[in-house]
Amino acid sequence: MGPGWGSFGTLGMGSLSAFHSSSIGNRVDMRVLSLWLLVLVAVAAVEANVIVDDDTCYRNKKRGVCEPESLCEFNFNIGDLNFNQSCRVKDGVNLYPQQIHLAFAGKKAGTAMTVSWATFEDVTDSSVWVGDSEDTLELVETPVSSLSYYSDKEYNLFHHHATITGLRPRTKYFYKVGSRSDDKYTSDVYSFMTARPATDDSTFHALIYGDLGDGENSVDTIADITKLTSDDIDLVYHLGDISYADDDFLTLNQAAGFFYEEVYNK
Repeated sequence: MGPGWGSFGTLGMGSLSAFHSSSIGNRVDMRVLSLWLLVLVAVAAVEANVIVDDDTCYRNKKRGVCEPESLCEFNFNIGDLNFNQSCRVKDGVNLYPQQIHLAFAGKKAGTAMTVSWATFEDVTDSSVWVGDSEDTLELVETPVSSLSYYSDKEYNLFHHHATITGLRPRTKYFYKVGSRSDDKYTSDVYSFMTARPATDDSTFHALIYGDLGDGENSVDTIADITKLTSDDIDLVYHLGDISYADDDFLTLNQAAGFFYEEVYNK
């Protein structure tokens, strides 16, 4: 559970006990109680907000890089005393694509792919590029929807979705996403494999796993899954219960690495 939920649980239970033992005895005005709970939820939501700044960045000693890599980079300034202090957010980090996800699309299997990503500020010219290799990417003329379901004075997150059509089944493609007008705000190049055609009845290999729980065991398991996700694996199927918020990859509990993104973008 995140900081906001923990605060809600602790504060909420204590306050309810005090409320119940007040002068009104066993008669509880449910309208007042509901209003009080709404206030507690609002407090929890505020505590969960994240401001993306240099404190977000840290050094991964094992890899020797600044993480999260989608937001941070090594940028030494005079006066830095260690590697961690030289890990800083990238210029224009709020416009940089992150949390890139894929989903099969199209009425006919293997002919389309939907790409989704997020930015902390609205990018009005969000686009997607695709090609048969990293060096042959071409801009895809397709509508890109952008929406935000929550924002306040300290936090915004915009979700972008684009569907690439006209693809060949069971084919590997390379792609990137981001701003059409400024290459600085585009993602790294990733790849995906389209689905097999519906008429393909040959053997396929699937990797299936369920709730990984929390802690070091889950980190190790996901790392192993990432290593296994290769050209020999046709499908990775998660049974559910992936509970991470839009900003979970920025929190200290992900200091070992946000492995879900490694699997998604393999």
